[in-house]
Amino acid sequence: MRIEKGRARRGQASQSREVNVWLEFERTARELAAWLTVNPPPRSVPALKASADLVLVQAPVDDPLGGWAYVASVLLAGAQEDPSSDGDGRLAGRERLLRALRTALLDAHRGAKEGTPCVVYVPHADGPTVAACALAGAGSGYRLRGILYQRDTLPTATGGSSGAVAVLDFERDAPLLKDQRPADSLTLEETMRIGVHAAIVARGEPITGDRAAVAALNALAERRLLAPLALARAGGISELELFLDHFRSALGDGRRSGIERLDGADPETPLYGLINGSDDHAPLDDRVEWGVWGVLSSAHDVDTRSLLKRSYGLFRGAETPDRELVERCIAAYGIQGDDGRWRIRDEDALVKRQLEQTLLAASLVDAGHRIGFKVQVGRELRRRPLGGAYTGRANVLADLLSDQEKTTPLARALRGPAEVLDAVDLAWYDRGKMVFLWQIDWTARLHRSLSAIGEQIPDDDRVFRFLALADERRPLAAFKLERSAALRTAVRRRGWRFVKWAPLKAFAADPDAGLDGLEPVLGLEPAVEQAGQQLAFRW
Repeated sequence: MRIEKGRARRGQASQSREVNVWLEFERTARELAAWLTVNPPPRSVPALKASADLVLVQAPVDDPLGGWAYVASVLLAGAQEDPSSDGDGRLAGRERLLRALRTALLDAHRGAKEGTPCVVYVPHADGPTVAACALAGAGSGYRLRGILYQRDTLPTATGGSSGAVAVLDFERDAPLLKDQRPADSLTLEETMRIGVHAAIVARGEPITGDRAAVAALNALAERRLLAPLALARAGGISELELFLDHFRSALGDGRRSGIERLDGADPETPLYGLINGSDDHAPLDDRVEWGVWGVLSSAHDVDTRSLLKRSYGLFRGAETPDRELVERCIAAYGIQGDDGRWRIRDEDALVKRQLEQTLLAASLVDAGHRIGFKVQVGRELRRRPLGGAYTGRANVLADLLSDQEKTTPLARALRGPAEVLDAVDLAWYDRGKMVFLWQIDWTARLHRSLSAIGEQIPDDDRVFRFLALADERRPLAAFKLERSAALRTAVRRRGWRFVKWAPLKAFAADPDAGLDGLEPVLGLEPAVEQAGQQLAFRW
């Protein structure tokens, strides 16, 4: 039974039964084993003719599902030996991957037409695994055109496997490998640092070591230095070990290119960012959110496939967003109909949200005056029309200010660059020398308020910072704070306090509310919504 809009409906199926999936899995495995006994696979694979127009390969990475990838290869390709077994026990798994994939790509190279593209899909991808695949292709006569790396929604539940995938795009390279020019260590490492630095700038946020390795490989390929590295075997050291050594050395000297290592919550997975930060470029999280909103607002009714295609089409290469981020942004702004098509939520239309934001700011202006503060309104809200709610009293938000407030800049009460202070959405000041800074946003784009504006206003015991978010943005804002160590640090260091619009509106509209009434409405899960809980908030 399904309940929608207060009405009960029958489900699609008239009957259902409970199934133990593990028993079904075991039964399927036994049936497949019995079928393979009766129907053995072919003993060999016929050689490919030189007629292939496209080469598609899935990298034979370690199979976390207990050998099912090997079973599939036996059925489809007739492989007779378990690729995970190797006579030399000293070879690591990624070395076996490099050797097996290089052999396969050499066969594909011989059986493909001139200029045939080759695409390698890498499940459970991490930096060293992607590097092994890239070097295998470069050592087989292919030129790497680019690597697409994306983290999946969640890490796989099969234990220890990376929750990321990668797609490597190769093209058949005409020059012989023996004609490749050598590359010295300094050139290789400097090229890697340039690639990592460019990836950090493009994403506007620190990146993980795996993503840095992908950026380094792309930079080497662009400078045509991947093939020389793939041929640089010496002294029993494989090309993969050489790459990893150079990569570690390049990041170890990262400060030469403005790169620094940032120790996050997990010391095993450090992040790499820019020494001077990248506040001039909004982080990818905020740009993806705004891009998804734009697609939903312009598409009206769009199917899931087209929605994802358009959203990903806005961000390519190093900017490719994680799947979980895209899906959470869609869930934050979109609503799916019974026909499976998406449209933007009615309350998230631009005109409606801007009017709601303006009216909330007007309520805060009135509340500030009532409590005894002077009020200043930022340049982006100052000329916003108020609509019919203030007919006869004010036409735009700035009309609610006194003549003195209109001519007094916020710099008189607060230190900071004048253009930054003028960008603060709303401020209360001059009551006991306290200053309350209000940022009012109907999106979850946190960078503008917390970093671009907040980080340029010096700390002071008299300054209190508030970020008012639309109630529907709470899950997405919490997700972004969990993802970004830089945002969490800024929130703690500057003492930002979050507040949702609905409880803030109730506080501002209460004629008897004072500063004490502000305390229980603060937080993404405020005390007014949780009976019996209190928040520690001291003026």
